[in-house]
Amino acid sequence: MASAVYGARDYCAAVKSGQAVEKWIGVDCCDYHGIWTKQAWPQAEHTFYVDEASLTLAALKQGLGVGFLPCFLGDSDPKLARFRQPEKQHELGLWLLYHRDLRNIKRVMLFREHMQREIQQAAALFEGVLPVG
Repeated sequence: MASAVYGARDYCAAVKSGQAVEKWIGVDCCDYHGIWTKQAWPQAEHTFYVDEASLTLAALKQGLGVGFLPCFLGDSDPKLARFRQPEKQHELGLWLLYHRDLRNIKRVMLFREHMQREIQQAAALFEGVLPVG
């Protein structure tokens, strides 16, 4: 599952054109995004912190700065733009967990197969591959 840096479309355009200062949203939701944010913005000057992906999404949409999001969230929202492209080191695994005693139960097997098909159909979204054009 790929992650990239996103921001509100207008904000990203303003930063890239020099009309706005680049700001990063502080992230305390998980070690992965927190570490990536510190590496990308070592100044650690954050005026706004979030501790959950949906709050990150809301803050980005409000133009409060840029930050990491899984590509399936960022690319699905028309109000956001990629500020930086996904990088291999920012990929996470996608897990489907269930109790080992239940793995051979028919409804669990059917659910697992259904989820595998659905995820495979949306692979480009999870992998951060944008359509050309």
